Amino acid sequence: MFGLASWYSSCERAVNGEFHEAYDANTHDHPHISSSSDCLSSSAKDGFEYLGKWTNVTVSQGEDPHAYGYSLHLWRSNGKPVGFIYEYVGPTADPPIGPLQDVTLEPSGKLSFTAKMTTGITFSPGHREGAPSRTLYKFNGALSKSEVKGTLDKEDHLDNTAPERFEVTLKAETKADQDSYWNEKTYGEWEEFYAPIIRARGPKW
Repeated sequence: MFGLASWYSSCERAVNGEFHEAYDANTHDHPHISSSSDCLSSSAKDGFEYLGKWTNVTVSQGEDPHAYGYSLHLWRSNGKPVGFIYEYVGPTADPPIGPLQDVTLEPSGKLSFTAKMTTGITFSPGHREGAPSRTLYKFNGALSKSEVKGTLDKEDHLDNTAPERFEVTLKAETKADQDSYWNEKTYGEWEEFYAPIIRARGPKW
């Protein structure tokens, strides 16, 4: 296991991407910022810095492409990790988003978090008219320069069906020779940027 503390201290500059609306071979998310393969973070302003993006999203080919998978975005505010997880459930743009809760990121790279999500409308015997889904994700694993790997528990808090557990590996996304959009942003500006996205595509519970 690598040491995140020494890795952070040796990182002088991250190279990141730009915002795009849809997920494809070059964009992969909305909003999209890529991370450097050599560094998790870039210059911080007011104790706020971008750590990176890790993803396993795949997109089908053809006239009507579909995207499936997860995308994890992490920042650090005054030493505390914050971020979001996206789940692509078909559409290649504007995926459901879940703000991370109970986040821990240790110097060893051990990472854990929970996230509430609503990925669509659920129709079931108890909700014949349909109701927004209530999914709780719980991740336990490790973060490295190249990947985030661990177990993801999926709990249904609408119909209380049996929970699922599966292994996930999210690969670091890189795009060289571009400055991070977040280099000169503060935590307050970050919150302001994401507020309407969370209202539109965040958890409804």
